[in-house]
Amino acid sequence: MRGWGMWLFCFICMSLAAKHVLAEEDRPSVTFISPEGIQFISYSELWSRERLEELYQPLLLCEHGEELAVLERVILYPEKSRGLYGPRIGNYNERERTIRLFEVDALPVERTFIHEYGHHFTYYWLKKQEGIYPPELKETNVWSKLRGLGGYPIRWAGSPLPDVHKWDPGEIMAEDYVLLFGTGALKPPDRPEELINYLRHENEYIPPVGLLPAVREYWEKAAGLTHKTPLREPEVKELRIVEQENGAVLQVEFQAVREEAKTDPVRYAVHSVAFGGDETMPVSIKGALCAENGETARCELEWPEGIGRKDTAYMHLAIWAYDETERLLVQSPLYANWYEADNLSGRLSDIPPPGRSRAFFMYFEKKGWCAGRWFICLSTANSEGLRNSGRKRMERCGFP
Repeated sequence: MRGWGMWLFCFICMSLAAKHVLAEEDRPSVTFISPEGIQFISYSELWSRERLEELYQPLLLCEHGEELAVLERVILYPEKSRGLYGPRIGNYNERERTIRLFEVDALPVERTFIHEYGHHFTYYWLKKQEGIYPPELKETNVWSKLRGLGGYPIRWAGSPLPDVHKWDPGEIMAEDYVLLFGTGALKPPDRPEELINYLRHENEYIPPVGLLPAVREYWEKAAGLTHKTPLREPEVKELRIVEQENGAVLQVEFQAVREEAKTDPVRYAVHSVAFGGDETMPVSIKGALCAENGETARCELEWPEGIGRKDTAYMHLAIWAYDETERLLVQSPLYANWYEADNLSGRLSDIPPPGRSRAFFMYFEKKGWCAGRWFICLSTANSEGLRNSGRKRMERCGFP
């Protein structure tokens, strides 16, 4: 009887799968086939064959190897979809070697498409390099060590941690691909200010992949890609508040991201978020009037008068740099460049991330409350020189 039950279950599953395929095949569709044989299929009335061909072109501008030729299909749907982590706008199926994009009539698809291609790239080459797929990754694997994820709440294979999209190593890999090898597919920023939100990694609590040359080299060697020298971290060298005729400005001097100056300039952008020592809302300050001078670069931002109602405020400074010729992008880490500001004297002091500021928590609630708590605890632990296990750090932060 048990065998009959299993047979019936399999029959139902196969019937549902066949019904799904038939429903797909019965729908009106448009197809474009690339020279490599990749089928771009649209079930949307708004996506013509010409638009599918336009979607294919950015893919060629990404850095890729032989894995491009084994991608089989890219399917576009106008409907919504749900996956493991809830609503989704993209999906990669390794067994079918197929990318699916959803809500294509309502949402931009290029960024999602490159992310999903990042799954295809990393699934293919991780299997070649280490004999496993991303869901099988453990903290001891070569890529894991190069990526510097020890001690973070990554959901490695066999981990009891909950499913959170940004902490899935496969999702981190796909986002890494976008930032390392996918910038050529995206329209470069027209103005320096656009750098601030030009291309962001989903998980900014971990080390920025652009600052890890060994990770880029790992994929370059695997896929036979042309080697590029990564940009350096735009490390802050000097920071001061200067009173001028039209008000105070924040002058930021930081390390230039290229070791050797070239004729084509690097674009820089600086973003500061200041938190009052009370419950007042954060103040966002953006600056892009940056000038590179040999080993250093400089930028000025307007500095608001006293932040909050207390004498002390906190500030975080983020710096982006973009080399348009090489299509390389780098940013300062989220856990770096935290300062305490004295509202009376204007003096700035370098500090660990301030975990007690209510405004600080409000800021991170928008990014993911639990991740914010983890980040504060992890940064504080590191600043105290502690080297506890991830579980102990979670317990100190109040996680169950």
